[in-house]
Amino acid sequence: MESLPEDTNCEKSYRNMRKSQPLRRSSDRIMQHASAFVASLEIIGDGVILLDGNAQISFSSQSARLILAKVSEFIDVSDSRLRFVDSSSQQLLNAALDKVCAQAQGETISVNEVLVMARPGLSRPLILSLCSLSSAGEEPRLMLIFRDPDMESTSQWQVFARHFNLTAQEARLCLALVDGLSINEYSESFHLSPHTARTHLKSIFAKTVTRRQSDLLRLIFAFTRL
Repeated sequence: MESLPEDTNCEKSYRNMRKSQPLRRSSDRIMQHASAFVASLEIIGDGVILLDGNAQISFSSQSARLILAKVSEFIDVSDSRLRFVDSSSQQLLNAALDKVCAQAQGETISVNEVLVMARPGLSRPLILSLCSLSSAGEEPRLMLIFRDPDMESTSQWQVFARHFNLTAQEARLCLALVDGLSINEYSESFHLSPHTARTHLKSIFAKTVTRRQSDLLRLIFAFTRL
């Protein structure tokens, strides 16, 4: 009887399938980690932008897109690059990018740089943090975190209000205090008596286990700064 070849086509296909299974599992794990990483960036209240090795935008969160749309008069995004219209601001950004990249070489920890960028016609500046993610060729290389003092994270305020079981009026008062309003100014703005406003504040203190407005503001910051 004629013997069969050592490796038939069926056996080869089976072996190839067995070899590819660990690769597929590894690829699936990488994709799962990447998806979780992107999802975590989306829940951050500040705007997040990731840059590749060529300083091109590889990812921008929804919050970042909202901030950039608001400040489009002095920050331009084209060809996947971030550019300040003002040359001095662009020079500051370029210098910070170069510094972070240079310091990150050979480092095992991320290197950070913080810029405070003036906004023409607006009183409060834009805060930009830069963080190195990789000193090698892996992508992405840099993370840019934008914070606009004039924008609040709706989702994080909802978490804060829900966690402490605040009413809509109590949450509104907390937001007013963060904006710098006094109790009397808040009362006038929302047509409430100072007594009613102070009653709401007393209820907030009880629910958040705080005693002073300064303690309450620190707690709010801890919940909404991410």
